[in-house]
Amino acid sequence: MKNSALRLASAAAAAALALGGCSMAVKTERIDTPSEQQQSTSPQIESEGASAAEASAKTDSSSKSESSAKEQSSSKAESDPQKPSSSRAEGTAKEQPSSKSASTVNEQTKPQQDEQPESKQESKQESKPRATGISISLPSNKITAGKTVTPTVTLKPENAEPEEYILTVSDSSIILINGDSTVTALGEGECALTVSLERDSSITAQTEITVTPKPDPLPTENVFIKGILLVNKEYSMTDEIDPGGLTPECAAAFDRLVSAAAESGYSLYSLSDYRSSAEQQEIYDSYVYQLGQYGADAICALPGHSEHQTGLAIDVASYSTGYFPGTPEAAWLAANCADYGFIIRYPYGKEYATGYSYEAWHIRYVGDAAREITDSGLALEEYLLD
Repeated sequence: MKNSALRLASAAAAAALALGGCSMAVKTERIDTPSEQQQSTSPQIESEGASAAEASAKTDSSSKSESSAKEQSSSKAESDPQKPSSSRAEGTAKEQPSSKSASTVNEQTKPQQDEQPESKQESKQESKPRATGISISLPSNKITAGKTVTPTVTLKPENAEPEEYILTVSDSSIILINGDSTVTALGEGECALTVSLERDSSITAQTEITVTPKPDPLPTENVFIKGILLVNKEYSMTDEIDPGGLTPECAAAFDRLVSAAAESGYSLYSLSDYRSSAEQQEIYDSYVYQLGQYGADAICALPGHSEHQTGLAIDVASYSTGYFPGTPEAAWLAANCADYGFIIRYPYGKEYATGYSYEAWHIRYVGDAAREITDSGLALEEYLLD
């Protein structure tokens, strides 16, 4: 019996030592893997001499150890930036990325970062510097009284952002500044025209203007300027210089023009040329009847004010076409008539100068000045009077 009691005591002591070893293993956190936990707890399960209370205590101790180990493992996983969860890691990396997570975020946001430099570059290209200087000039610093001109204002540098500016004059009795930024010469004298930026009046420029007196008005009848007879709504001719038909010079020049057109494949002829005062009156009255006074004045002249009465004007037509404007024949006439002493008398876009609508068919003989007038792009009134 004593030997049996000693064997039981030895077994109990061995069991107690085994339990003590298991407890120390938990405290030193040697439960990193389930296999290690199984190895450390296997002696507890295989011990045959343990009492029920000891087995229960062992089970409770093991449960607490596993729970504590799981909490420590969970806490370690959350605090370890090397082993984040997918949803948490993304938010944390964007706020405080580590060296490893930053590379991941850079790859995810690369398209956005690539776009940002482009948008910045575009904004740089679109942005313009503010003006640091300004200049003003006129077509001529000598202006005849009664004339209106438009100053040219330029900001510096050339690519400066557009800005508002203010025009002022030293003498408003000489120069008047109009609402559309044009200036009108009122009276004889000298005047300074100044421009300055609205936001900064220290950025300014100035030019001097000399206004010359208005010349004496020309006579309104039988007016020759530079050897050319001027007949229009303002200037007229009298029966005293009425040639009674095309002048010899005009007729001969037109014959040469028709021959040259034929060589180029165009068949031109005179539809209407010289008209007497009585004939012009009849035509004018018919237009008034059809179009009214305003409509007639836009396309037809009164007797004494018609170029056809000068014997120097011809309305050209073509055998191969009905309506003349816009045809190859009209284009050839405009390009070549100056070589034979003619001009297109009423050019397109010159209604303000001539007083008449564009007429592709109406040519006027002016002789040697034809090429100079045509190349200048001026209407006859602009060439003779300005």
